[in-house]
Amino acid sequence: RIHFFVKRQKRKSLLNRKKDVLDKALAMEIISKEEYEQKLNIARKKVENFEEIKKIEQQFEMGIITKEEKDEKINAILNA
Repeated sequence: RIHFFVKRQKRKSLLNRKKDVLDKALAMEIISKEEYEQKLNIARKKVENFEEIKKIEQQFEMGIITKEEKDEKINAILNA
């Protein structure tokens, strides 16, 4: 349980850092508001679906699915 909590905190920390970078890029007008929202949404989905994405990557590493299947499954999660 503690291990899961630590991993969850690390993922949230990574999300916060990504958000800080996106906030700065938006303030500097390097990206549009739409790009900001899209990139932030994908970062959130990566955190929210970490375990599911991890399992998909493990399936690929074990040779259960192809790279194309892995990419397709992950993209389906991130673009849902």
